[in-house]
Amino acid sequence: GFADFQTLTELLQLHAMLGSGRSEEWRATVDELAGRGVALADLLDFYVGLFRNMPNFQPSKSTTRDVVRGAVIPQTARLGYGKRRHHVKPASAEETLDDIPGDCAYATRVNRGKPKEPNKLLTHTWGGKFV
Repeated sequence: GFADFQTLTELLQLHAMLGSGRSEEWRATVDELAGRGVALADLLDFYVGLFRNMPNFQPSKSTTRDVVRGAVIPQTARLGYGKRRHHVKPASAEETLDDIPGDCAYATRVNRGKPKEPNKLLTHTWGGKFV
């Protein structure tokens, strides 16, 4: 089963091998998904930020769907004037918020567009409680 694999990347690489007749686009997508790790510190920052960025967030009641619509999408979508609604600060004086990817996956956003291999797999259901 899945427990036999050391990393999510190994599982996705096996999936890619099994799909050897697949298109390059399919393979690129598998590679991109395998690089969507999020550090625990970033996940905890996100959680703390929910109380500020999502005023109606209730740990005992809010679902994954609520958090995605109320926090994740607004934090990963560009605004009309090119800035994003996100607490990420530029990494250096040369980098601006416009250099950080917008309209992307949350993991891509917090990792500033660089792949990060996860070492644990966390899953969810849309209707399940977020916490």
